[in-house]
Amino acid sequence: MYFVQRKIFFKYMDGIGGKNRCERFKRKVPTVLKMHWRDSKNRCDCGVYLMRHLETYKGQDLKHWESGFKFESKNRIIPARIKYMHTLLCSPFNEKATSFKEEMQKYMQEIKFQRGTNSK
Repeated sequence: MYFVQRKIFFKYMDGIGGKNRCERFKRKVPTVLKMHWRDSKNRCDCGVYLMRHLETYKGQDLKHWESGFKFESKNRIIPARIKYMHTLLCSPFNEKATSFKEEMQKYMQEIKFQRGTNSK
């Protein structure tokens, strides 16, 4: 997968006139970090991991990098899913954010109403 991304990146750079800027990257070999929270079984949360990595990795040594994840930590991935989902859905850049918020308010009112009628 890396080689496909690399090829696309260099093609893009050539297209915008950045060929000279990326010459040193062409000589680099990627390093795959051996992160202790890597999980080969979880196939659906790669975007959550990516967002968290972008948010927390600042080039530090792996032993000093605190991503907030532990190996197979379901209790950490669910709050991260909620956080990033909320950020994306309620972003001012999201053209549907207003209608999403309105729908969510209606839904919450229905839940409150159902709880109120079920408790009697």
